[in-house]
Amino acid sequence: MRPEEIRDSQKKILESLGAAKGKSLAGDERMNKTETAYADHLHMRRLTGEIQWFAFEAVKFRLATKCFYTPDFLVMLPDNSLQIHEVKGWMQDDAAVKLRMFVELYPMFPLKIVRWKKKQWEIEER
Repeated sequence: MRPEEIRDSQKKILESLGAAKGKSLAGDERMNKTETAYADHLHMRRLTGEIQWFAFEAVKFRLATKCFYTPDFLVMLPDNSLQIHEVKGWMQDDAAVKLRMFVELYPMFPLKIVRWKKKQWEIEER
């Protein structure tokens, strides 16, 4: 199946489940548009069994005194392992520093930087 056919199929499934006309099935009011779209993508992955569970801003990590990092999504895979998914349109310097610190302090959680590029999700592992 071609990528555009997959996207059309996913869109039809989401619409049939009630996520029509800009209304997200998986998102919440604290999310921006890109995070909402990614939440819908994660919801589709959950329905197909690619992931077991996900949550938006579910945890907070201490990086230093009075310095915390709250990832966009905590994602559980079918083997019960956890990943951190950070949705970025663009990245400011302070966010890049926090992500580097997170990777060093919490190596047990794989970090995925997620961007919407060329009409598909691009995922970079840190």
